[in-house]
Amino acid sequence: MLSRVFGSGDRCPTGRPSWPVRLRDHLQATDPALARLRSGWRMLTVFATTLAVGYGMARALGHPIIFGLTYGGMVGLLVGLTVAGPKAGRLAVRCVWGVPAFLLALFCAIEVEPYRIAALLLAAAAVVVQVAAPAFLGEFGHDAGVMFFAGFLSGLLVPIPLEQMKYIAPIVAVAAVAAAVVQVLVCRMRAETGFVHVERGFLARTRYVVRRSTRLLETSDGSTRAIRALRTEMNHLNDAAMLVDGYLTSSGLPGPTAVRIHRLVFDTERAAHALGRTTIQLCEGPLPDEVRARLLAALADLDRDAAPALLDWLAHHEDDSRTPEYEHLISRLYRFVAVLGDLRRADAAWLTGAGDLPDDADHEPFTTPVELDKGKLPGAGLLAGRVLASGGMRPPWNVWTNPKPELRVAVQTLIALFIVVPLGDALNGYRYYWALIGVLIVMGGTHSPHDRVRKTVKRVVGTLVGGFVGVGVAHLVGVQHPFVTVVLLCVAMTVGAYAISAYYSVWAGALAFALIQLYAFTGGFEDSIVVLRAGENAIGAVVTTVVALVVLPVATRTLLRHAQVTHVRSLATFVRESGEVWSGFAGADGTREQARAVDQAAHELDRFSSSLFRLPGGDHERAEEIRATLRVAVVCAREMSVGSGAAVLTTDQRERLLTITACLADSIDEMAEIIDGETPACGVWIRSADDIRRLQRVVSVTPENVHLRHALHYLGYLDDLLAGLAARLGIPVRGNDYASGARAVGSELFALRAQLVTVRQPAPVGGRGAATPLPSSPIGDSPVSGGSRWISGRVRGETGGPVPGAVLTLIDQRGHQVSRTTGGGDGSYRITAPATSAQVLIVSANGYGPAALTLSSGSGSQHHDITLPTTGELSGTVRRAGNGAPVAEATVTLTDLAGEVVGAAITTTTGTYACPGVLPGRYTLVANAHRMCPAATTLTVPDSGRLRHDIEMTPTTTLTGRVRADVGVVPNAQVSVLDHTGAPIAHARTDSTGRYTIPGLHNGDYTVVTTGYPPTTGHITIGSADKVHTITLGHTTPMDTSRNSNT
Repeated sequence: MLSRVFGSGDRCPTGRPSWPVRLRDHLQATDPALARLRSGWRMLTVFATTLAVGYGMARALGHPIIFGLTYGGMVGLLVGLTVAGPKAGRLAVRCVWGVPAFLLALFCAIEVEPYRIAALLLAAAAVVVQVAAPAFLGEFGHDAGVMFFAGFLSGLLVPIPLEQMKYIAPIVAVAAVAAAVVQVLVCRMRAETGFVHVERGFLARTRYVVRRSTRLLETSDGSTRAIRALRTEMNHLNDAAMLVDGYLTSSGLPGPTAVRIHRLVFDTERAAHALGRTTIQLCEGPLPDEVRARLLAALADLDRDAAPALLDWLAHHEDDSRTPEYEHLISRLYRFVAVLGDLRRADAAWLTGAGDLPDDADHEPFTTPVELDKGKLPGAGLLAGRVLASGGMRPPWNVWTNPKPELRVAVQTLIALFIVVPLGDALNGYRYYWALIGVLIVMGGTHSPHDRVRKTVKRVVGTLVGGFVGVGVAHLVGVQHPFVTVVLLCVAMTVGAYAISAYYSVWAGALAFALIQLYAFTGGFEDSIVVLRAGENAIGAVVTTVVALVVLPVATRTLLRHAQVTHVRSLATFVRESGEVWSGFAGADGTREQARAVDQAAHELDRFSSSLFRLPGGDHERAEEIRATLRVAVVCAREMSVGSGAAVLTTDQRERLLTITACLADSIDEMAEIIDGETPACGVWIRSADDIRRLQRVVSVTPENVHLRHALHYLGYLDDLLAGLAARLGIPVRGNDYASGARAVGSELFALRAQLVTVRQPAPVGGRGAATPLPSSPIGDSPVSGGSRWISGRVRGETGGPVPGAVLTLIDQRGHQVSRTTGGGDGSYRITAPATSAQVLIVSANGYGPAALTLSSGSGSQHHDITLPTTGELSGTVRRAGNGAPVAEATVTLTDLAGEVVGAAITTTTGTYACPGVLPGRYTLVANAHRMCPAATTLTVPDSGRLRHDIEMTPTTTLTGRVRADVGVVPNAQVSVLDHTGAPIAHARTDSTGRYTIPGLHNGDYTVVTTGYPPTTGHITIGSADKVHTITLGHTTPMDTSRNSNT
């Protein structure tokens, strides 16, 4: 992956790096993909360059300097603000593309200046062109429209004679070329670099959640402010995780590598969110100081396994009280231990996961449900587009089916201009265009009346503040220090460009400041000009907002309802596909992608809902109720997506699971139709709690099924949650709820997961190190309250020697911890056990595989000697044959004689690898690396379990060259490589330049054969008329029918 960009350790999501790294992480966390920083840098370099070019061109042409600075700076301002992209050629073309439009508009502004009516109409046309052009030419249309309006505006700002065009045209053209050069050389953003910054920002956000959890635990009273800060950080973490998914599609990573990062990001986010929620729950009740200290110690050093210490405390204090508050505390502590284990595994995966997986040509590329809007998580833009496409406009405007958003906005803008232009001209005939700018800015990037009102307020406030600051600076500096003014302009535009996407009022203030400085050098101004500009901007914005409410409107309620329905239907899809995945019919690896679709829908609903004003008469309580319920449903979906989706189920259990999820998904779909208003509330919501409990009772309590039991637990909570919403929507609800009996099930589930965090160790699939499955039995009462007995014996290794310090954990048939102890130095142990029912004794020790023993019920003491299978480690170094150089990022795979993979590792930068948990036996070791011949060998791991085996890999060679003829290069020729026996081993075709490439050749002698074009035949019929028959020479690839053999 990308850890080498930052250095080892910096990729750890829970560590605390040095302060320079923390500063960088803060920037990357608060500014995803460094978009704002890039905008500021682009404005600084481009604007400063074009000002310098304008100054130099004016001097060279013998023209006033102010003209060079004005028109050169105008080009730099527009290019720096609106043009960006990863492709050098396209970026350069976009920088100069709008120059003809700029000059044409400037010429028109000069020509129509004496004709008042024509000037007003042309100004309105310039605004409409800027709004409508992207509908036809995309980003090129946008660039041309911006430059056209800016050119017309320049002619109004600085009136000039027509003969001055011969000086201005070269200034503008050269400034645009200079801007293109600067953009390509120092400002071009690359997709893979953006992904690096987004990934780093996600990891920083994970650290922030851990840090906020620590600070909350440090406050003895669990302050509301600390809880609010933690929840805010958790929301930021979710946004960062979705951004990583969105950027993965353009990161250039191979499909398998992108999928692996997606899963790792999701698991890390889920663990961090669970940690935050559990910490909040712990701090909401009484927390003993001893427990608080242990929790803080666990969070302070995640490299150290704190689970055993916490579990020891729980074993000694679990039965200290039977009050509900204390039982809740114990349950949350078990959950804390389980979550801590999940976070430690994710932490280790980030540190050890290095190197891209090979990109199989048949592997599907990575896809994600996360949609980005210009590199950011979408607001209401995509939502409004979907509503328009589905005919969401009010009658009678809905006769225009599926309008392009740009054309709809252009029509609204045109109608608003018919009102605004006369008003602006009446208010100030010289600067009427400020009202037009108000129309333009309020229609850009807004999709609801609430957005437009908010943007208008920011525009007016920013203009007033920035304008008055500009007036003060202009009076202070005057026109005697032009270079000081130029520096201030560069600073103002840089700050404004940095802030425009997040703090629009800052951009409005920076622009007003810059205009005041320009007016000071081009004819002076009155101090009241600031109020006039703000007022005319406000007039244009208010009129446009009213027009958008009447002409081609999309009701806010329609947008909100569509967002709610999308969210509810995403939950239905998630539940339905969860059943298919866990039952084994979908063939997918977990339900992370489906849960991410729920996240996307939730973010869209939250973003749109948070932008709304609470006006009198609205149905805000119902909307907020739906939003709050669905926000909790997101947590349930995320928790249900734990693990790989694999479980050990019988056929009957699979059918039960499919029935439960299908019925619940159908009910959720019906709820979506009711929210959408398509159907009345005539159905009945049937709760699935009883069916879920029955399935929980018959699913075997094995380590493989722990994640399924966890998912079923949260599926019950999701059913309760949505059933409550259905009742509030007027849908009759039948059946028992899940929450009434879920607390005990949750406590036992978290206790079992906490135990597995400690006792589960890697072991070969099907090998002797695999733990014995826990027996399947109905969930009964806990035997803790019955009589007790002693279980004793010795723990030995396979050689018969004692195993010192073994950890012994006794659990009941529901996975709840009953007792816990540590063996002595001679391998002896003694543990107390209830006598009322059977239990399972789990034994583990460092360097050995775990073992599990079922203890029958009875009142007498029992003696059991337990043998732990020995585990070891296969390690070594992968080197390059010949010079012995280490081979980094090689994949080393270990399989048993049956072909099952029992271990795998990726070599470090020094070529070393290690496969832990290897049992004695015979194995096959295979090493693969880029541009290396695969190396395979059979080896035997001794009884000690420790073996070092170094691997030598022979590098391959790439053969390249060109095929030429007398007339030049030969494209589409076939080049074949034959071995010493004459058998073909590789071939390639030449490209349009005659070049060919054949990779992966081993050392040796070969024969290269080049063939021209094969004969081509065709059948024609000659009649009385002339006939044209085209003959195409070249090699054709035989049709590959292997993929379609089953269709």
